[in-house]
Amino acid sequence: MLEAIRSRAEGWLVKVILALLVIPFALWGVGSYIHFWGNHDTVAAVDGYAITHEAYGTALKAAEQRLLAELPPDADVSTVDTAALRRSVLDELVNQYLVLRAARKARLRVPDQQLVAMISQVPAFQQDGHFSRAQYEAALSARNLTPLSFESNLRNELVVAQLMGVATSPMMISRTVSARFRRLMLEERRIAEVDFSPQALAASINVTQAAEEAYYAAHRQEFRVPRRVRIQYLVLSPQTLLGQISVSDAAVKQYYQDHLKTYQKPEERRASHILIALPSHPTPAQVEAARAKALRILAQVRAHPSQFAALARKYSDDSGTAAQGGDLGFFARADMVKPFSDAVFSMALHQIAGPVQSPFGFHIIELTGIQPATTEPLDAVRGEILNQLRAAKAQEKFDDVADHFTNLVYERFDSLQPAAAALGLTVQTSSGWIEPDGTGAGNPVLSSKKFLRAVFSPDALIKRRNTDAIDVGNNTLVSGRVLAYQPAFVEPFAQVQARIVRELKLKGADALAQAKGRQMLARLRAGQPATVAFGAAKTVTRRDSLGLDPAELQEVFKADATHLPAYVGAPAPQGGYALFRIDAVTQPKNAADPQLEEMLNRALGNAYAQAYIAALRQQASIKIEDPQALKPARQSD
Repeated sequence: MLEAIRSRAEGWLVKVILALLVIPFALWGVGSYIHFWGNHDTVAAVDGYAITHEAYGTALKAAEQRLLAELPPDADVSTVDTAALRRSVLDELVNQYLVLRAARKARLRVPDQQLVAMISQVPAFQQDGHFSRAQYEAALSARNLTPLSFESNLRNELVVAQLMGVATSPMMISRTVSARFRRLMLEERRIAEVDFSPQALAASINVTQAAEEAYYAAHRQEFRVPRRVRIQYLVLSPQTLLGQISVSDAAVKQYYQDHLKTYQKPEERRASHILIALPSHPTPAQVEAARAKALRILAQVRAHPSQFAALARKYSDDSGTAAQGGDLGFFARADMVKPFSDAVFSMALHQIAGPVQSPFGFHIIELTGIQPATTEPLDAVRGEILNQLRAAKAQEKFDDVADHFTNLVYERFDSLQPAAAALGLTVQTSSGWIEPDGTGAGNPVLSSKKFLRAVFSPDALIKRRNTDAIDVGNNTLVSGRVLAYQPAFVEPFAQVQARIVRELKLKGADALAQAKGRQMLARLRAGQPATVAFGAAKTVTRRDSLGLDPAELQEVFKADATHLPAYVGAPAPQGGYALFRIDAVTQPKNAADPQLEEMLNRALGNAYAQAYIAALRQQASIKIEDPQALKPARQSD
């Protein structure tokens, strides 16, 4: 509700502390995982000290989980387990150790009093606005942290921040550089474009049989078809059991009565307010000054009730609602802080009240709308309840029969039909060939990496046994059976000849289109007669390319615009050639841009930080002790 007040809790310190609470493994806390080199549990050695498999494994798991959180729920770890990720995790651990060691060598310290003061400011550790030891320990315990480990990691974060602050201190961009960069970024060029497309020229390209055969010989791997299978499969999930589930009307009615509150919508009210804000820990004088100001504004509101919105725009400290005349929309009692809700829900429609004090300050309130509490009738929610009950019973049945399904497909390994008959399921057949990476699966269940590994295992391929019941996530078990197997092969020339002809024609047409485009560019630059139909003009900047490819945009902005129109060209990303006419150049006004300066300072600070870490790495002896640990699990098996 109150944007201006909430933003005060967004300082860098709170973000650091919350990050230490949220991230499962506090990366700066590597000290307990780094030992003197010589034990057998070493992934990498840094100047005689070891980064252990425990530290590396924990950091790798955290990185994988962050990546998996962005993928579909049934995604497999192997999707994100790459050599690049493993190397980046190890590099990060090495960097963190080197920076932390440098901070300790510089004798940087965080006094106990400073640490206590910082921790006490965190809202997650407070109760009724004050630090609570019990709340602090409970918050840490919920994340498997102890006060000792958390405070140690926080100390490390703070001393590293001190060191990096010194390392990046010369990062202020001069106003001259900032202004020059701003002119470059915001310079506008008005252009028109014409494309020389290869598609229209492809028919004019002749391709010989010799060229086709030469291309086939040189690109055989492009025509290699991976090994593949056709399969039968059987899926057990709550969804596949739904057809066997029935729910009586009496059960629906009983559920409705038992959960009546779920279908009751509480009374909602709409109000507008003018906020006179207070600081987080106001003095008595500040409270009285705010109260007096609120009373003065209240007198104006009572004298001119129709001007409430205008007065809110003028006086309210709530930046999130002031522009809307203080309108908060409809809300339930529980949506607002108690003093505010108590006042609103005791008012009559169109009544003006205040000043009402809350933790945010003093409010002047106008009640503008009331929506009474309502209850949805059974007929309106019958379908929803029926679906919920059927889904719940299907889940119960799934839990009951999952082990039976697993046993049946294993014990009757020569067919999926016994399990299907016993559980009322249907054996399905893949629509076509399926490759080891899931190409051709056409079904998320069959695309599971775990299921594909099972289908392409020797038991399934050679012995033609059912796969085990594979848990592919989302309460879904699947077992497959190979019907046909085709080893990897290279498609014969006759089968791919038409594709080769198309490819060679397109390559020839692309070269021809680029030649025509460059020829036209030369004529235009020489001032010779040229018939070319440019498209509609548009204005681009380096920041807003309006769809231009980076290489095209670079050509447009590096062109000499002393004499206009000017002409430039570049190979088009989709093939062919793009020709541009530059008609006008507009320079931005030389106004200060604090946001741009801040962005440049941040970028320069990051560059300094990276250079400093690179220097630490150059001075250190870093040795990989277990190269196997940097290989994805599927390559290590």
